[in-house]
Amino acid sequence: MAELICTSPTAADATFSASGTTAWNAGMTANSGQLTPARGGTGADTSASSGIAHIAGGTWTVSAVVEADLTLADNTTANASTTAHGFLLKLNNSATQFMNGQGAWATPAGGASLDAITAAAANQAGILNADFNITWKWAPTTDSTNKFNITESVAATGGTVTSGVANQSLVTFATLAGSTASPFTVKTRGNLVMQASSTATQMLFATGTNSVPSISFTGAPGSGFYWVGAGSTFKATTGTSDAVQFDGTNGNQFFSLLKPSSNGAVSLGQGGVGWKGLYLDYTNTATVGAVTINKPSGRVIIGLGGTSVVVTNSLVTAASHVIAVNDNGDATGFVHSVVPAAGSFTINVAATTAQATYTFVVINAD
Repeated sequence: MAELICTSPTAADATFSASGTTAWNAGMTANSGQLTPARGGTGADTSASSGIAHIAGGTWTVSAVVEADLTLADNTTANASTTAHGFLLKLNNSATQFMNGQGAWATPAGGASLDAITAAAANQAGILNADFNITWKWAPTTDSTNKFNITESVAATGGTVTSGVANQSLVTFATLAGSTASPFTVKTRGNLVMQASSTATQMLFATGTNSVPSISFTGAPGSGFYWVGAGSTFKATTGTSDAVQFDGTNGNQFFSLLKPSSNGAVSLGQGGVGWKGLYLDYTNTATVGAVTINKPSGRVIIGLGGTSVVVTNSLVTAASHVIAVNDNGDATGFVHSVVPAAGSFTINVAATTAQATYTFVVINAD
């Protein structure tokens, strides 16, 4: 089938080429000429037709131009421009480029730096990030720098406080009811320092040690608090030794260790502010004579005419101070001396005229 293409419709005749394509000669008026039977046409007026002429079996017809009628060459002829519609650029087989508004392939510029982000003019709904992680990594080499600062341009005003908690904050980390995630975790060199509980209103701290307590202070980083890791024992440390130890048994919290930071440096109470009472563990025995009482206080009995009693006590050393008094009013059996030894002490008294009781208190020393 031959095609008749009107290239310069100002001629009154047409010429067939060897390929079967007929081109209008110059001089024919567009859409108003005729192709006579002698030239292969029907003699019909083509003035009402527009498009491309197809010739088959000596008869030609005019129809709209479709994609199959086009033969595209590898050139830029009739490409779109900033002033006219046209063809698309030839694809460059790059997945990282795009066609810009000037009709050229270009690589997208990198994301804007944080200081180039437009400041919000109103409250924002936020970004819904689904189940995707976002990681920002720094490679600091400069001293005295903070790589991510959230601060104020002017001091906040208008804030209130409820039960000690500020109702304004620069940063809030929160999870929803029923969430299994922790809203906040801090690690140092890959090791957990603290984390907000995922299920309770609670902060969880690393266990810590005597020399590196998990909760400490800038002025004395070696001092602070740590968990022993056995039972419910919690200790306060000076960095080299434990100063206070809290133990829990069956829900009862009590001290198992309380000591000053250094020898002779701390008082228990002070002038005008004393302790209401001092309660010591004790045993008041009904046994007359020598007895074993492994407690810091107690009461023993010396029989009629007795002058001494030996009390076995694992808390006592040769350096211990043991105080004993006659507490039943015997007129003659007053205390002469109390002699401590390793694991025991002896109360020496004047000969008693009746069975007498004696109360003792052990105060240990180095």
